[in-house]
Amino acid sequence: NSASVEAVRTDPNPLNNSGEAPTSITERADVSITKTTATPVVIAGNTVSYTVTVTNAGPSTARGITLTEVPEPGLLLDAIAPNVAADGWACEPVTTTGVTCTLAALPVGTTTLTVTAHVDSSVPVGATLDNTASIAVTTEQYTPGTPNWSDTATITVDTLAGVSVEKSHDAAIEPVI
Repeated sequence: NSASVEAVRTDPNPLNNSGEAPTSITERADVSITKTTATPVVIAGNTVSYTVTVTNAGPSTARGITLTEVPEPGLLLDAIAPNVAADGWACEPVTTTGVTCTLAALPVGTTTLTVTAHVDSSVPVGATLDNTASIAVTTEQYTPGTPNWSDTATITVDTLAGVSVEKSHDAAIEPVI
């Protein structure tokens, strides 16, 4: 930052008519994460989708965001999409036990990812399964209160057994009396 002045009269010391002062600029961002599902009850063996929203409330661009997705045993990850490439996310290959994605920069606003997983068919009726997403950010946090860097969506497992019993009789083999 610099400033200078000029005088109408002759200045006896023109060397002090300007000055500079260093100004440091610090980026700060208020980043949070939410995780939701539209299907809180899922049949064992079926798929469930989750919406993960990362929000930067500013005032600066958030940098160096790492998203980690870790489901509870019994819940197996299948995919993470869309908006991955469009928003700049780079994700490691999805494994059934989790995935990590990184984003270089998030301006003020939001980015959304959709995570799909399936419930292992052996999970018993009434079991609850948690799926947690967490973020870490390298930009200094500007967060009033506690940062919201982790969120969990919980589902309840139900079952639908495809069992039926059929009884038939072949009268040609054994006549009905």
